[in-house]
Amino acid sequence: MIRQHAPARPDEKQGSSNRKRAQANGLHLLQRKLGNQGLRQLLAEDEKARTKPSGATEAGKEESVPKFGHTVGSEESRTGDAIEPEEIRQPFQTFDKERHTLCIEHEGEGWRLVMRSEPTPLGEHLERIREWIEDNGSVQQKTDHERACELAEEIDRGIAPRGAWAAWRPQDGDEVESRLTELSVLMESLPGDEYGGQTGAQARPASTAAWNSVNLTISDGRGGTVASADGRGVDAVVTVNPGALRGTEPQAGARSPLLQAVNALTGGQATYIAGHLLNHHLHGKGDAVENLAPISATANRLMESNFEKSAKQAVLGENKVLSYKVTATYPGGRDDTVGPESSLPTSLDVQIQEYEFDNKHGDTAALRKDINNWTLTGPTLYGQGNYPLHRNNDYVRIEGSIQQRAQEHVDRVNHFINNPAFVTLRAPLIDRANQFLADGQLIVNDANLMHNYLTHEQTLATMSVAWNALENDLMIALPRGKRKR
Repeated sequence: MIRQHAPARPDEKQGSSNRKRAQANGLHLLQRKLGNQGLRQLLAEDEKARTKPSGATEAGKEESVPKFGHTVGSEESRTGDAIEPEEIRQPFQTFDKERHTLCIEHEGEGWRLVMRSEPTPLGEHLERIREWIEDNGSVQQKTDHERACELAEEIDRGIAPRGAWAAWRPQDGDEVESRLTELSVLMESLPGDEYGGQTGAQARPASTAAWNSVNLTISDGRGGTVASADGRGVDAVVTVNPGALRGTEPQAGARSPLLQAVNALTGGQATYIAGHLLNHHLHGKGDAVENLAPISATANRLMESNFEKSAKQAVLGENKVLSYKVTATYPGGRDDTVGPESSLPTSLDVQIQEYEFDNKHGDTAALRKDINNWTLTGPTLYGQGNYPLHRNNDYVRIEGSIQQRAQEHVDRVNHFINNPAFVTLRAPLIDRANQFLADGQLIVNDANLMHNYLTHEQTLATMSVAWNALENDLMIALPRGKRKR
């Protein structure tokens, strides 16, 4: 609890404590380890435990639990090194990339909780963005805003009555700093002044998106079929203002049957992943299949480097308004001899273009918040009508491995066929050797090797055993002196 102490005279030299506070440092470490959501839950459980009434004392009376900011009257609590409240700082970054710091500053003869870069009382800022949160905020943002208001009010009640020259002990600072850490986690999901207040030239329309999915009947690789719904396309207006959208990582429940089927063929390894059509940093959802397409992990990395990175910089770093359209191309049918891979999307159509504000009716925040006052006349950030997916994936390595093994098989067979003594062998042995040569050459020359790799994998395994047996027969049949491996 923050404890009030006897005021010190203004001319007294107050000691400045530079030691790191273990409690706050621990919260920072937990934030990095658990993430914001995990730390939220942990802090909520801690708050519940701290406010729970304590049990009865030996005398049969309940212990009184000092509330935040109340005075503790014992002389022992009044001792200890003083600290400077101005040293209590907690930096954070809002979701729209504004950087601020929560800190304690003088307010008359007492103190107040403010948000810098410009000193703004945090309570005023939270009230200023309330309308935006109510109109545009996600469920999580509304919850975070409500809790942030409670914490800010709690801190202000605790520190405001304290005299400007009251001494603060380290544990008093720890109490405030632990709350500031929780506040900083909450503030990172909320907008800053420019975008939250939606004032002036920085105001932007709310992001919107429309998705469509494709319904597939895929081969299960065992002679049966399975129905699968997968993301086909998204047509979005993307700004720093998420509106009703909420970007998330792919959720386990959104893994389509097609994605599960192709990964089952590689022993459950996530060779393919659920790739966002609209990137989650640009408010693309990860809990619904219509925004997720089964693509290779390599293709997903290339999408990030080729166009998603520049789109994120334009929106989150430069406050631009983008038209963001991505459409996946799926094969018209399925090939049951290949299996579920024949149903994977083969390419993307990607068109990303900037909007420009049309100021013919004036230039106010209200006008800038209306997408109808923006025109699609800006430069094209990225455009490609046939962005390939299959060739840019992890199966290329598997394909190369199979092709190399098939070529080694062909070389071994050719070793015997090119031996002059080979023509003297019995016809059945010659026919079998030529068949092995043809089978291996078929794999080497297969234009659709990636799609047929599973079939070829099984063929190579069978051929390896059979060829070793035939090779022994050939060695026995060859005349002495002509036998060579």
